Amino acid sequence: VFSGSAAIAGGGIAAGLSGAGANAVNSISMDVKSFIEGTGENAINGTDISLSASDDSSIDATVFAGSIAASFGAIGGSVSIAVAIADNSIDNIVNAYVDSVVMGTDETPAGNLTVTALEKAEIDSKAQAMSFAASFSIGFALAGGGAGTSGTILTDTQAYVANSTIRLSGNMEVTAENTSIALAE
Repeated sequence: VFSGSAAIAGGGIAAGLSGAGANAVNSISMDVKSFIEGTGENAINGTDISLSASDDSSIDATVFAGSIAASFGAIGGSVSIAVAIADNSIDNIVNAYVDSVVMGTDETPAGNLTVTALEKAEIDSKAQAMSFAASFSIGFALAGGGAGTSGTILTDTQAYVANSTIRLSGNMEVTAENTSIALAE
């Protein structure tokens, strides 16, 4: 997002006023689930059973505001203001689970069970403001600029097996990993 403004004033009495503002708001919120739930008394059988839920949401935001003001005259003044704001958030639920399930039997156990939840959310946010004021007269020049950026990641990443009877001839692997990163400049 880019915003720019310029003002030039001239005369016996001159006033140059300029202001620019830019704002970007980005938000991602989702539920990502992979699950087996509530099989009752019927057993699930299989050589290898695998569940995986993953997310790699990303936000890349750049916001810039620039303002220039100048005045020329016997008496004059210039005021320039620039503001840039970037507000970004990711709020996801990433779950992989087995709940209230009968898997395998004593006579025929299931093979391997793998349950994986992965979250790799990323925010890269930049905000910049530039302001310049000049008065070529008896008078004043005032310039002000401000920039702010935020990156918030609130994710819930879970992998689990609960309330289940699991009979396996192989291995059970349950993994939850969150490698999210937020960069704000």
